[in-house]
Amino acid sequence: MIPGQKPDPRFDLVNVTYRTVAEAAQIYADFSGAEVRVPRDLAALPLGSGIQSEGTMGGNVAYGYVTWSLDSHLPYEGVAVVKLGRGVVAFRAAEPPQQAKQRRQATETEIARYRDSLSEERFWQLIDDARQQGRADCLRTAEALKRSLARLSEDEVLGFELRFQLMMTASYRYDLWAVAYIANGGASDDGFTYFRAWLIGQGRERFESALKHPPAAVEGLTKPSPIMGFDCEQLLYPSMEVYQKKTGRLPPYGLVSYPTEPAGKPWQEEDLPKLYPELYRRFR
Repeated sequence: MIPGQKPDPRFDLVNVTYRTVAEAAQIYADFSGAEVRVPRDLAALPLGSGIQSEGTMGGNVAYGYVTWSLDSHLPYEGVAVVKLGRGVVAFRAAEPPQQAKQRRQATETEIARYRDSLSEERFWQLIDDARQQGRADCLRTAEALKRSLARLSEDEVLGFELRFQLMMTASYRYDLWAVAYIANGGASDDGFTYFRAWLIGQGRERFESALKHPPAAVEGLTKPSPIMGFDCEQLLYPSMEVYQKKTGRLPPYGLVSYPTEPAGKPWQEEDLPKLYPELYRRFR
């Protein structure tokens, strides 16, 4: 998509490319129909983080989520989207990245307090509520989860983040990585992370079944589309975004001791047909 070009409804996806704040603001205006205001001293600021492609910012985005993507992924290099109401949006300077990235390590006392503030049962209830509201749509599920978390206390939000990280750690296994690789037609480190976030978003029953029998992660499911697989990156961020909005700070790190490599036995791609033959035939 050339910056400033109107979207073409004949296509489901659009390649969004923008180099400056002004270009991002123009694309936001095209898709949202809102009035977008950009200060002159900010308009030429380059957007230098995010999806990189020959020095530009961009990526393939579904039409309906272009404005959501900009809302969710800014600030880039100290830029924020601020909704002023009445169909007016402002792109404003935000906290410099080096300051925004300052985080402190959680103490053992704090970790225990966060854990106690939100039970495992409550965690899964929040996931189930978001899943039902999202109706199998990753982005809508993440938005529903953010709305629920916004009603919790700061400790409860961090309790949710702690429990989410515990589930991510429990599913950091080579056998589940094999399932993700087969079902999604490949899975990088990031891809496996997004797969595990998606799996958590499927609810407690499927998640715990997958820990006992990895192919159960995708049992009875078909791949959403040739482009979209079993992944949901957006579920990684709601608790962090809500906490930052509540406090103006990034959440502390060190809530969970994360393993340096997946549990279990490593595999090679040529091992997959024998490792999970039925699953391999189904998705290949």
